Amino acid sequence: TATRKKDGVKYTRTTTPYLQALQTGSKALSYDGTAGFKDGTMIVDLDNLVPGLDSNNFNDYNSSVDFVDLGKDSSALTVKDAIIVDENSNRTYPMNVSFPFSVNNSTRTVSLKSYYQFSKLNLTAPDNAYVGSEVKFVAKAENESRGSNPIKYYLTISRDGKVVANKVTKVSTVDSANKTSTVKIKWTPTKAGNYSAVLTATDSTGILISRSMTFKVYNKKLAVRSIDTNTDRNVPRYEKVVITPHVTGGTGNYTYSYYYQKGSKTYTILKDTKKTSVAKRFGNTGPYKLIVKVKDSAGTTAQYSRYIVVQPTTVIRIHNSYDYAQVGDSVQFTPILKNAYSELTKRDYSFSVTKKGGATQQVVPDRFGYHVWKVTEAGEYTVHIVVRYKDKVIAEKDFDYSVKNNKKTIKVNVISYVVNEKSKAAFQIHYWGGASGIGDVACTPLSTTVVKNVGFWGSAQTFYQYVANIPLDATGYKFHIGDRWFPATGGDGNTATSNTVYVFNFDYDRCIYSME
Repeated sequence: TATRKKDGVKYTRTTTPYLQALQTGSKALSYDGTAGFKDGTMIVDLDNLVPGLDSNNFNDYNSSVDFVDLGKDSSALTVKDAIIVDENSNRTYPMNVSFPFSVNNSTRTVSLKSYYQFSKLNLTAPDNAYVGSEVKFVAKAENESRGSNPIKYYLTISRDGKVVANKVTKVSTVDSANKTSTVKIKWTPTKAGNYSAVLTATDSTGILISRSMTFKVYNKKLAVRSIDTNTDRNVPRYEKVVITPHVTGGTGNYTYSYYYQKGSKTYTILKDTKKTSVAKRFGNTGPYKLIVKVKDSAGTTAQYSRYIVVQPTTVIRIHNSYDYAQVGDSVQFTPILKNAYSELTKRDYSFSVTKKGGATQQVVPDRFGYHVWKVTEAGEYTVHIVVRYKDKVIAEKDFDYSVKNNKKTIKVNVISYVVNEKSKAAFQIHYWGGASGIGDVACTPLSTTVVKNVGFWGSAQTFYQYVANIPLDATGYKFHIGDRWFPATGGDGNTATSNTVYVFNFDYDRCIYSME
């Protein structure tokens, strides 16, 4: 087990050192696969315990090992020695117990013996490191073995790979209760550049430890070193761009002025402010030049600029809940966009659906913001999407969309006598056949009527129109009102040849029907 010191996170790995031979059943065997007593050496790679473990960060963990005897036999597990080896430096780290020891049907935990180490090297206020100003290096040592002589710490400072300073010091303060020591070293750079620092020390046990870091030194003169943004160079339209200048040198209490340049014109975002960053949205596409001017308390000024490019938002495609819709489906539209601003929500879209040669329907978002189209009619459609930032259109596009009819339509024309005597909800079509099996579906009244001369009347009669949709694979059907069927026997509707039923009274006692 490796326990990270800074937060107590544990990494654990279990290994079983004996072999398991199938020909002997489930009997636990010795290291070499035999039943006799044998010695053996077990090696566990700690890279498999902590990902990325190396010589530098090994000191950041407390290590321990559990030795377990499962009690499968009468003999004990004897541990003759256990060490941790750093193969990069050939160092050996002992455990905090005396060897050998034995465990029998029990567990014993041993830990890595406390050893000398010190923490990562830190540079105070690295953003303000500049020529002529003092820089402080601070490190904390743990578990030192001083012996008769105080430990010396060696700091080597290099600029662009060349050594420019060597410092030797002793510990500044000692905390005996916590077995820690603090090391402080001061240094004043004389040139700007990229620097590295390496701190090394050797205690009375002969163990050498080192830590390293890199940092930058700037000229003392006031300067805007860079302009950082929360975005890449390419920015979607209306994306919030947070502009943050990086300023060094000069005398404190800076005053900032923020500008942008588009084409030949320069526009002010915010002038003479103490704010160290501002946010701006850009609606027009193309390149922009961001400019920051800084003035310190002595009146010295400096400025810096960088470019961003505002990209157009485009609709690549619309993701639909169906590749193609069928009558009765509810289709949810979701746009796939390129260069969309990060705060875009479902309510910044609008959809309309137009049947080719027909009317246009607006798809109103539900209370969750989803755009769901209720499909009522087959045909070819155009789906139009508009993307907005507030009231400004930033992208729009048309897509073709097909709707199939997945039902067989049965028309029912019922004469007024029957309609007046029975509830409309009682009118149903009973169907059978195909994978759909047997079922009933209600007839929906339409707003139109049909006048037709059918049956025994000598003149045309008015029939009220109803429609029912049954599965495409149904093979036959009948019309019924409650328990009255049309017809009572025989004459079933065949979905392959007929789809219209006329129903009327013959003499108040019974009903008949005809088909076409």
